Amino acid sequence: MTLWIALSIGLIGGLFRPFGERFRGTGLWAGKALVPPEAASAYPTGIKDAITDGWPSTIGLVTAILPFASLLIGSFHAWWGGISSFVISLFVGEVVKRTSIAPRSVDYYLAIFLSHANRRKADYAARGDMQRAEAAEGLGRQLQQILNMYMNSDVPAPTVKEARNAPYGEAESLLELQEIRNP
Repeated sequence: MTLWIALSIGLIGGLFRPFGERFRGTGLWAGKALVPPEAASAYPTGIKDAITDGWPSTIGLVTAILPFASLLIGSFHAWWGGISSFVISLFVGEVVKRTSIAPRSVDYYLAIFLSHANRRKADYAARGDMQRAEAAEGLGRQLQQILNMYMNSDVPAPTVKEARNAPYGEAESLLELQEIRNP
């Protein structure tokens, strides 16, 4: 029974891993793009924490942990059970990454973050917390500007590595990276 549970977790982890990686990369990149370069030392990840507050931060964590959870649970069955469920998770993740099962374009992920910011604004306003509602509204406006820039551009979502190397305060950096990739 534990082998089947581990294999199921490995399969689910592989299916969602590309989505989670692109989601994390886009959140980090957008967080850095919305912070001026002068504030880089004070905000090393930009305002990623404000953008991914709540369930979006959980998505990245869960999708990163699932392959290792399948390894651990599969090891309860037998040593090869853990290894096989982990390998299956990695294999399925690579297949999904190379196909169009998980959305690739950055505008898809930016729209999720914008929707989340707008829901947070409404929740704060309903609770009477106008200071946080105004902050969420400002974040929503900034995300809307970036989304308008990338809407229907087919620019792929950044990887976490690309997001770490992205410059602060330059929302156009993915467009420039796309031009370098596809001259």
